[in-house]
Amino acid sequence: MVNSFAVLAAGLIAWPAPVCSVRDDSVSSDGGMGIEERLAAEVQQHAQLLQAALSRLDADADDAKLSVTEQRAFTDNLLFAMCGLSDSSVRELADDALQLRAVGKLAKSGNFFASTDSRWLVKGVSLGEQSKLIELGHAWDDIYNHSDCHGFNLGILLPIPLTFITDRQPYLVMRNETKQLENRTWPEWQVTQAFDVKPLPNLSEHLANLIITLTTGWLGSFAPLSRWDGWDAIKTRLHRDCMLLTSYGVVDFSLFIHVLQRTRLTVVNKSSTDLSAKDGCIVEPSHAAIVCFAVLDYLMQFSSSRKLESRFKADKFQDYGEKMVHAFACIGDVNSKGCEAYHDYGAIETASVKEAKVTFLGSETFGKTYECQVGRPKLRYEIITMVGGGTPIFMSKIEDKPVIRESLDLTVTSSKEIAVLLPEVLQIDGLSHDGTTYDANIASWLQEAVSSSNQGQVVASGYEQLLEQGLGQLEKEFELHEEELDACKRGIELFATSSWNGHKNHKDLGNIIWSPRSNSIFVVRGKSKLYSNSKYLTEMRKRHCFMLLRFFRCRALDGKKTAFDYMTSFGSLEVLQVVPSVSSGHDFKVFRKMRTSLAG
Repeated sequence: MVNSFAVLAAGLIAWPAPVCSVRDDSVSSDGGMGIEERLAAEVQQHAQLLQAALSRLDADADDAKLSVTEQRAFTDNLLFAMCGLSDSSVRELADDALQLRAVGKLAKSGNFFASTDSRWLVKGVSLGEQSKLIELGHAWDDIYNHSDCHGFNLGILLPIPLTFITDRQPYLVMRNETKQLENRTWPEWQVTQAFDVKPLPNLSEHLANLIITLTTGWLGSFAPLSRWDGWDAIKTRLHRDCMLLTSYGVVDFSLFIHVLQRTRLTVVNKSSTDLSAKDGCIVEPSHAAIVCFAVLDYLMQFSSSRKLESRFKADKFQDYGEKMVHAFACIGDVNSKGCEAYHDYGAIETASVKEAKVTFLGSETFGKTYECQVGRPKLRYEIITMVGGGTPIFMSKIEDKPVIRESLDLTVTSSKEIAVLLPEVLQIDGLSHDGTTYDANIASWLQEAVSSSNQGQVVASGYEQLLEQGLGQLEKEFELHEEELDACKRGIELFATSSWNGHKNHKDLGNIIWSPRSNSIFVVRGKSKLYSNSKYLTEMRKRHCFMLLRFFRCRALDGKKTAFDYMTSFGSLEVLQVVPSVSSGHDFKVFRKMRTSLAG
């Protein structure tokens, strides 16, 4: 049949892609029918036209005489008719009229219908989408030269066996892939999950759900999908399909993924109902699970309006085919290099808006793509000396120790407490950092400290109890007076909630984390262009909060915002660390010694 079709197609595909299909004169509208009945009749009659064309070509391609409507039906549906992919579907649609039910309206396209047995879907689309399907069919000769039907049939594009126009509305008719898999594999297998996935940075709730399934759900109990039987074959076929679609300016297509689980766990031998790579499926090596892939919604043209949309949405359509291939690779192993964003997307997307930065801070993406600088507040003293005689002369210097006010002849010396933020010389967990530069190792340490995998968790207002319980646990002589402890509590709240305009953010304190790994409270904020939250650390120290405090400034290694999807991105962060069990060290001891001396 392939050679027969090639003969006619060689002549017909040179025709310009039609704006609309031509209806057969025998197709009439019955005013007594509802829209479902009328549409079902149109589906059957257009399928009969296409079947007639296919039958004539199969019988005698060299001398086939097709009517104008048969020729139009064939050329409109060339993409999947050429290599026989649509034969059985068209035959079934032509033989029996569908019983349709309305499902609803899809986005900007027309209505959406399903057959009452759920086996068929009829979708209203735009003229542009139908034209793209016809264009792809006409381009088939350029891509495959009518000779590579084996390769084309092994692709994973979800077949659209029939398209037509009625009452100026184009429709696509296709099998319900989920129902088809169910019918083919039941009772040994059942479809447990289905995901409609787009690559980042597109918004894709199903992608987030899939990542959660791959990392913490049932699929996470198996080896990565990239190690399953058939993975490499599907990867090759997807790449070929993506390059075809991209070369013809198609974007916004999805990867349709079905997860199948055995219903009879004792059956381990391969059965006749098992799926394989030729069906677009990969098989878990012990035959406990199957995952099937198909590309759908592949008719969106990368038009000028889509280019403008993409520009304002993190270039989501740019190099779309490459993005899809990369997404597939990361689905295969979310822990592989370059897949940090995919690994973390499930947690980021499902986190509440108020906890998003906390989740990001504990993500692999942050640990591997950010760098941080560390500072530490210190209580110091401005030593002021006034030399009298005539006009007084004031001199000052900054020291780590105060002086008791003293007068000597015409000289009076006093000291005033000040708090400054100094670079932190950090020696911790094998890290060595001088505090003056940004260091990627500090970001990695910070990510591990707050990661949920290390039991980091949001504690909100529970931080107050943690401060009280942790106070002095590791440093027995470290105690704070009530007003000093209150200064710590108040400082944490201000760091967590304050904004440049005086309004409180994060009122629920969802950005405060407890880290058992470091026995610390962490508070995370986005870096404002107008001010820094570092002032709250110096204020805490001025008010004599002598718990160990650190201030982290963190930024992306490439200097850009880190985007997951076009609605979820992160820039520079500021992080407060409070260690309630350890004092600030030298400045605390100096302060206590001075107060004890004054009290004596």
